[in-house]
Amino acid sequence: MAVVALGTPLTDGLSKQCVVTSMKLYEPPDPKSQLTSFVAGQRAVLDDSDLYDTDLEPLAPNPDEEETRKQNFLSGATLYRKCCRKLSVVPQTVLIKNLHDKVISVKNRVLGPKAIEALAISLKQNSSIEKLDLTGNTMQADGVQHLVEALTTSEFITYVDLSYNRLGSKHSLINGAYFIGNMIRFNNVVLHLSLRGNDLDEQDAKYIAYGMEANDILLHLDLSHNCFREGGAKYIAKAIVENRNIETLNLSWNHIRKSGAVSICKALGTNKTITKLDLSWNGLGYEGSLALGHTLKRNNYLREIDISNNRIDFNSAMFIANGLKRNSSLEILRVGQNPITTTGAMDLLEGIAREGNSTKLLDLTDVPVLKEFELMSSTLRQARPGFRVIHGGVVIIHDPLGERKSKRTDPMRQVINMMTSQKLRPIEMFRNFDKEGSLEMTKGSFKDRLKVELKKNGFGLTKGEVTEIFDMLEVTRDRPGSAPGGAVSFMNLSSSMKDQRKFERIEKMKEQNERKKLRDYHRKILNVTSPVLPKEETYEEEKTMPSTNAKGFQTQVQRGTSSPAVTRTGANNAFGGVKASGLTPRPPAAMVTMSRSLTTGGGTTLKKAGKRKKLRTRTR
Repeated sequence: MAVVALGTPLTDGLSKQCVVTSMKLYEPPDPKSQLTSFVAGQRAVLDDSDLYDTDLEPLAPNPDEEETRKQNFLSGATLYRKCCRKLSVVPQTVLIKNLHDKVISVKNRVLGPKAIEALAISLKQNSSIEKLDLTGNTMQADGVQHLVEALTTSEFITYVDLSYNRLGSKHSLINGAYFIGNMIRFNNVVLHLSLRGNDLDEQDAKYIAYGMEANDILLHLDLSHNCFREGGAKYIAKAIVENRNIETLNLSWNHIRKSGAVSICKALGTNKTITKLDLSWNGLGYEGSLALGHTLKRNNYLREIDISNNRIDFNSAMFIANGLKRNSSLEILRVGQNPITTTGAMDLLEGIAREGNSTKLLDLTDVPVLKEFELMSSTLRQARPGFRVIHGGVVIIHDPLGERKSKRTDPMRQVINMMTSQKLRPIEMFRNFDKEGSLEMTKGSFKDRLKVELKKNGFGLTKGEVTEIFDMLEVTRDRPGSAPGGAVSFMNLSSSMKDQRKFERIEKMKEQNERKKLRDYHRKILNVTSPVLPKEETYEEEKTMPSTNAKGFQTQVQRGTSSPAVTRTGANNAFGGVKASGLTPRPPAAMVTMSRSLTTGGGTTLKKAGKRKKLRTRTR
């Protein structure tokens, strides 16, 4: 071993203190490096899971779940590609990527019926998707019939948006609304369904209502921006009466007017589940407002209603205000963009201010109000915390279109009222005026005494009203026993009072007749008959009906004998007892709208609804 003394230079220019042992050169340890190595050792000890146990460790991913998810994705993507190849459709990358997620959102891609069919086949074996948004894809009835079959059997998809897909009957020979109604009736999973902007007309509403009346699962239904009109609204109203589960219903922009609006509002009177209703941009008008006022008196379940832009004037607003006076559940009322004027706004606020009413928001967008309205609403805010009002601004005077003028009291009626309050007959009053007892007075003296007596009893008359009284006395001057010109006699006064009472009796009879006519008119408005919805059919004998698939080939669908009755939660088809999971649903023979006839197994020919061939027998 070679030992080198400290301070001995080892090489040229190198003079460090060191010790060489076994031919190795060692330097003294640096304090900073010692501290670094100590900290690293402590960290290694803390990270060693073998030295301690804890419950704070992160859970490792479950390899079984990851493998299942991977297999679902691969199988779904593979099946989707095969379907696209078979139908000669280009696969959509966004669908392939999202087949294993919970949400599929493909908006405004204009996929078409064939692409929807490929997606529907892959959805049948998918267990991860919960929300399906296919807005604006022009699937039409040819595509929706395949999608409906997948949705009817699915147990996972709870949100479906089929807006703007041209599902109305005017876009296809096949009625797409029929398949949608069938899905609504028998699907037990979907909670939210949107059919917005699909050009659904009055006849399409029949099938939508057919599905609504028996559905016990659906909570939110959007049917806005369609063309239901009066006839379609009656079908929807029938379904509202029967349905016991829908909470939110949107019927805005549907051309609902007159009898259709009355049917919808009357149906709310018996429904106990709908808490939010949107009827904006329709035409409730006078008839619908009348029915809504009656409904608000009975319905204690509705929480929010939107009737903005519905041609509601100040007279119609009075019906709604009367209903609000007896309603205790409504919290949000939207009546903006209606010509209710300042008078209608004040009526609505007075109805809301009644004790027992719980309204928290009154939306009067673009409706002017008076200062009295602002004062009353501020007082109501203090008594009811959280109350808000939205209006179109404060004006100084009443809107002349809606100003409700009080009925003017006839001057002669005020004279009669004064005599009644004093318990005087005409002869007694005239004797009080005529101190001489001649039962005849000059015109000036009678006018002065009448003014004093009326003012004394609180019946003030203007100069014009006094002149009107004397004009009535002038009418009786030509009668026998009347005083000459310039004088007033008891006979003039008594005859004028008799004429006044006769005139009032006639006017009262006219008012009673007008009120009776108005009541009859209101009764006629509210007396709307409900339409008949499609019924389920069963076939007692074995029948074979042709069915057309997506490629245009006809296949024979065999229907069994005496199919079981379909319940509200059953899995059978709406018509004919065919299971939805096995066959594409098709309208029954009584509802086929095509020109060709359907031939049953028994040789009977079923043609268009309502047309039957009559058998003619010839007798010799």
